[in-house]
Amino acid sequence: MHRYTKRPAYKSVTEELIELHPQKADEAFIESVLQALAPIGAKTSIAFDAWMNDEIWINCSSSDGEFLLTCDIWDLSFISSKSNQPLLHKIDSILDANSNFERFSSDYSLYR
Repeated sequence: MHRYTKRPAYKSVTEELIELHPQKADEAFIESVLQALAPIGAKTSIAFDAWMNDEIWINCSSSDGEFLLTCDIWDLSFISSKSNQPLLHKIDSILDANSNFERFSSDYSLYR
């Protein structure tokens, strides 16, 4: 099971993101996220190795728009969509209904 939370982006009043805490942020995890997001037809389009940040950025598309999935070497992963916050809320609802994901609460004041 993967734990996740929806929280504000750092120093943002309006933008939220989804922070995921997988056991390991590897290809199997990425596949499980894409399978969970099958209701919106999520698929990867471009992957970019941001080696300076020890991250992989994966551009994804769906029937509801585009989003970014990032994974880092500390086994943290984020889903963001600056230009489509309704999509982010829909992804949150889909993950919340999926038995492979467990939602936990965040203290929003920590990110302001």
